[in-house]
Amino acid sequence: MTSESILNEIKKLNIAERILLIEAAWDNICLSDDKVSVPKGQKDEPDRRLSGHESDRETPARVLLDLFGSWEDSREAEEIVSEIKGGRKNSDRLRNGF
Repeated sequence: MTSESILNEIKKLNIAERILLIEAAWDNICLSDDKVSVPKGQKDEPDRRLSGHESDRETPARVLLDLFGSWEDSREAEEIVSEIKGGRKNSDRLRNGF
């Protein structure tokens, strides 16, 4: 039986039967002792992508650690809030629409 005739037979199956056939094929491949060689570049690519992604990204935990201590203020919360509100009311940028 040729590959073309096998494919023609597969096309005659309904979707459920084709899915079962694919599952059986994958199961058979997994049980096989045959080895597939993977080029070194392809083996290294996932590690390269992960290392670049992790180094470029700041995690929320890192941001919080960097901010630790920057919120210290001896004033009461009400005084700080009042100052912020006063600054917003007197802001030229806000009054002029940025």
